[in-house]
Amino acid sequence: MTRISLVYLIAKKSVVGEKFVICLTLICVNYKLLFNKNKKGKIILKNKKQKTYTPRENPFGGHEFKKSLGQNFLRDKNLLTSIVRDAGVSSSSVVLEVGAGAGTLTQELASVAGAVLSMEVDKSLEPTLRELESGYHNLRVWFSDALKTDESEIIKNIKDLAGDLDCGKIKVVANIPYYITTPLIFKFLKMDEVSSITIMVQKEVAERIVSSTSSGEYGSLSVMVNYYGKASIKRVVDKTMFYPVPKVDSAVLHIEKDENRDREMEHTLSVVVKQAFSARRKMLLNNLSEPFKISKPELEELFISCGLKPTVRAEELSVDNYLALSKKLVEYREK
Repeated sequence: MTRISLVYLIAKKSVVGEKFVICLTLICVNYKLLFNKNKKGKIILKNKKQKTYTPRENPFGGHEFKKSLGQNFLRDKNLLTSIVRDAGVSSSSVVLEVGAGAGTLTQELASVAGAVLSMEVDKSLEPTLRELESGYHNLRVWFSDALKTDESEIIKNIKDLAGDLDCGKIKVVANIPYYITTPLIFKFLKMDEVSSITIMVQKEVAERIVSSTSSGEYGSLSVMVNYYGKASIKRVVDKTMFYPVPKVDSAVLHIEKDENRDREMEHTLSVVVKQAFSARRKMLLNNLSEPFKISKPELEELFISCGLKPTVRAEELSVDNYLALSKKLVEYREK
């Protein structure tokens, strides 16, 4: 802007200069810029006022969305029906829904499942959700923070609702704030009563969880989630399917838990994986030697006994590789 004003003041002394300024002004107008003069008569550039658009009407009855709770609601019936199908919900299913929101997914779940316990933290949604609850005998809405509520209390409430239904294979279905995705997933993965989790997450996070070894996305989250079960992306959800519209696209992630996983290795595995990915660029040998108080030559022998090269890096190991290595480390400690 300053350079253009300076050019004008110098050029106006010549005919050629005047023509140059006229051309320059026309170009600026074409790019939605105008020359203006301020009160002192100085030539300045001013942005042309941009058109403003009225936001589309709030489809959720004027609900005041809370950024602190990361609220983005779904309303497309076809998508909601698909999510219920992705979760494998049937008339015999016991469902724990986390993040009822305006109740759109809740209603679809209650229309199919045997019993639905729906948790919501925002009490301003109570009138809407209580009205929905009154229309379904198999639905109970519980205003409680799923992350802070004790697991035993959750199971007790489910059993009180479910009656004779099997409460040993609870299906968790969730559309939650993205910032609590990881802790919430692991909370329910660790609950023996939960058989599967179907959750809306950021597309990028879903891709990390289902990524393959040696890829840039593969990390500790990939290993640990797939230790508990088989993770898969059921569908990608465009950000425009939500209201308010978030900044990123999402994905429906389904995790079918493995009842035959090696439960005894759970703690050791989590420690090994955390240390393994603490410095991705380093060789795994260097990441594990000091934390586990084992010399590098001895650790090399453990690697070889697991079929691993001493130069291997963290992202090259599969879940099975990490389990085998964890067992060897336990045996070494017990010597």
